[in-house]
This record gives sequence, C-alpha cells and structure tokens, in this order.
Amino acid sequence: MLHSSNHGAYSRSWPDVPRSNGSTVSYVWDGRVQAAGINPYRYIPADPALAQLRDDKIYPKINRRDYAQTIYPPAAQAVYFLTTRISESVTWMKATMLAFEAVAIWALVQLLASFGLSRERVMIYAWHPLIVWEFAGSGHVDAVAIALITLALLARRRNAEALVGITLACATLVKLFPLVLFPALYKRWSWKMPLAFAITVVVAYLPYLSVGPLSVLGFLPGYVTEQGLASGEQFYILSLARKLVGGASVPTTAFLIFALMTMTSISAWSLFKDEHHVQSYFKGACVLATVVIVLFAPHFSWYFAWLVPFLCFVPPPSLFYLTAASFVLYRSWLGDKPEQMFWLNTAIYLPFAMLLAIELLARSLRLQLTRQTQKEASL
Repeated sequence: MLHSSNHGAYSRSWPDVPRSNGSTVSYVWDGRVQAAGINPYRYIPADPALAQLRDDKIYPKINRRDYAQTIYPPAAQAVYFLTTRISESVTWMKATMLAFEAVAIWALVQLLASFGLSRERVMIYAWHPLIVWEFAGSGHVDAVAIALITLALLARRRNAEALVGITLACATLVKLFPLVLFPALYKRWSWKMPLAFAITVVVAYLPYLSVGPLSVLGFLPGYVTEQGLASGEQFYILSLARKLVGGASVPTTAFLIFALMTMTSISAWSLFKDEHHVQSYFKGACVLATVVIVLFAPHFSWYFAWLVPFLCFVPPPSLFYLTAASFVLYRSWLGDKPEQMFWLNTAIYLPFAMLLAIELLARSLRLQLTRQTQKEASL
C-alpha cells in the first residue's frame, strides 16, 4: 500500500506555463511521488513532506501545485509510475503516449478489417490534426484512454465480454468519461462484462485507499467548482438558455436534470435497441460520446479527441466539424471569462447543430424514398 502524495495536475495551467507542459510534467511528478513510496492522493506538490522530490525542471511547471492534489485516477497513475521508472522526463512521457497511440491505431485497423471496411480509413484518426497536436505534440494522457477504448470496442466485436469490462474499466480509470460507453458495449443480460468492470475498478483503487475512500478522488471536487460545473458556466446549452430567456436565471439544477434525462434516454436506447448491423454497438457508442461532449462543452480541445476514432467508421460532416472546430478553444488562452467562452462555444456548437440537422433531414428523406420505392415495387 502506498502512503500518499498528490499534486494539482489537470486542465488549467499556471499563467507562465504552456498547458501541454503543465499537464505532462504533472504526470512525471505523480510517477516520481509514487516511486518514493508515497500515495499520490495525499499531499499537494507544495507540501513540505514532498520537498525532497522537488527539482528545477519538473516541480516549477506543475499545475496547481500550491493548492491541489492529483486528479488522475489509478490506471493513469500506473502509467505514470511505470514510465518514470525508465525516465523522469517530459520527452519520455510523451513517447509513452505515442506508444498508446500505436495501440489505438492497431485496434482500429483490426476493427476496420472485421467490419469489411478499408484499413486505410485509420488515417482519418492517425492524421487528424487534433490527435497529432494533442498527443504527439502535447502528450495528453487521453491517448491512453483512447487506446483502451478502442481495445474495448475490439473486444466487444470479438465477443470477449470479460475483456470488454476490463478494458473499459481501465479506460475509465484513466479519464472518467469512457464510463458513458458502458450501455453501448454491454450485452443484455450478460454478467461477465459488468463483473469484470467492477472487479477491475476495486482492484485498481485498493493500493491508494490509505488516504480514505473519498480522498482518492483527489482534486476532482475542486475541479468541478473551478471549471464552472457547479455554477453552470461550464455548460454551453445552459448559457444559451439563459441568454434566450433575457437574462432570467435558469437553475443549474434544471440543466443537470435535463442532461441526466437525456443521457438516461440515450443509454436506454443504446442498451435495448436491436443490433440489426454488426456496427450497431459502435454507432451507439459514438452517439453517447458525442452527446456527452455537447452537454458538457469542455473548455479544452483534447477532450474532443476521443470522438476521432469514430470518424473511421461513422464519418458524418457534423462530427468532422465538431472535432476540428475544437481548436478554437485555444483562444481561451487569452482568458476564459464566461462571455468569451460562450461565443467560442457558439462557433463550435451552432454550425455543428446545423450540419447535424441537415444530415438527419437528408437521412429521413432517403428512408422515405426507399420505402416509397419498395412499396411501388411490391405493387
């Protein structure tokens, strides 16, 4: 059992430190802390208990080092620890993320072949500017989560239910958002996948429970407040609703209920729909992932990266636009006041909604035409 340590290592960076460096050095710091036999969820980096671990390359660039413990879940911590046992450098950490990128590309190639699709489609992912910039350039840990998600999708294709549970749990234990894919990857009435998922989560957290069951959440509660999730400033749809009603207050709770009902409805659809096509579960996962992004409206472009693998299989123009338009969020480096974020988000989500509406209308018209043609042929 590790003793404990923690550092602030997530989205916002110090004003004088680029975000990519701020995040990646935090990974290195967490690995270093664990190597010293300290639980990464116990101390903030500035705590005197960690003074002996400080240097002039990593420590000064850590995000929130003066007030926040680490936010990264256990699977991410395992990656940080193993990587830093080879080298405690940002370059080596980025190399690790590239290695996981190779895993993701391999899994996507296997999936494409199994669906009878051209393997060259994997280049949509490999050459997507968001992937190149955020992973090869910035080294974000989302690369690990995406690799595990693609492995889970591949395991589902091969009906390896226990492996689906393990890989999806590991992805969730890197970044929490893959949890929403559970309904799409679950086979109705099967017990293997949920049991494997639960066991993986429990086993992963066991080494860190010396700080207590709530403290292993690290800076997550603080992040919820910092990013405007509690006030509602985070959510573009809520901000839009508040503007449309002339500045009248729309409670954050009302939006959260709406978001929960939306996700519950889509999850139920994904879980109980008939799989008429081998890619049905894949499309369900794509819908769940996209809806989460739209509802959550993240402030940072790398959160959009997990949508890119779906473009290899489900390539609507609206999804291409959503992933590419996320780059405008780098304008938030100039300051991310609510009004500025609203207009940046408008540039992302309004054209996306328009494209999506056109696609849905075109699909509806095609279905009507197909039915009409079939009806006339049967006469």
